[in-house]
Amino acid sequence: MITSEEVMIERFGVLEVTALLPDAGGLSVARIGVSGENRRLRNTKSDSAYYVISGTGAFVLDGREIPVAAGDLVFIPRGQVYQDRGELDLLAVSSPPFDASAVEYLD
Repeated sequence: MITSEEVMIERFGVLEVTALLPDAGGLSVARIGVSGENRRLRNTKSDSAYYVISGTGAFVLDGREIPVAAGDLVFIPRGQVYQDRGELDLLAVSSPPFDASAVEYLD
């Protein structure tokens, strides 16, 4: 069991990240709130899957905007340039575990 006192919340621009399982045997799980437009970025270490819990928005992959809404799942392989935007509540699963030092912001 993880209590609310054990969960770390960080803010990165338009993102609010709640690290639920920072390192759980080769993967990490976080809840991410998006409110606005995030910068273009690339994670050079982890593959990530984003499940849309609620809200609407879009992911931009290879210059193509993909609308998303509750129930959608977006897979981002390591090294893929992407951007997310909208009013979204996401569940993010990354493998290997997310490492902020492996994220490159391109804007």
